[in-house]
Amino acid sequence: MAKILIGQYEGTIYPDGNGYRGAIDLGFDAKGKRQRVKRRAKTKTLVKDKLREAVADLEAGVTTDAKYSVEDAANDFLAKGLKGRSKGTIYNYRSLVRSSIVPQLGGKRLKELTADELCPWP
Repeated sequence: MAKILIGQYEGTIYPDGNGYRGAIDLGFDAKGKRQRVKRRAKTKTLVKDKLREAVADLEAGVTTDAKYSVEDAANDFLAKGLKGRSKGTIYNYRSLVRSSIVPQLGGKRLKELTADELCPWP
């Protein structure tokens, strides 16, 4: 097991099946549970690159998974972001998400979404 230092975070890279797994220790949460970011790849170099990218995201404040899509974000907003809104507003937002956002942008990964893709969107 190789210890590495990426930015201010200490991590490890170790063999895992046919490749390698890397983990960065982020400390503990309020409940005392250990927080770690893990990445997997075929070579140690690829794992280290993925861990560097994860640290860059952490330092930039990005907290979503790489697979988190526009549809996931819209559904999370509908589930958690409409408290205190009227029934009509909730109905309108759900309708817009279902009829416009999801069919046109829903499959796009949020991390990969660019302003150029949103400009022509009505």
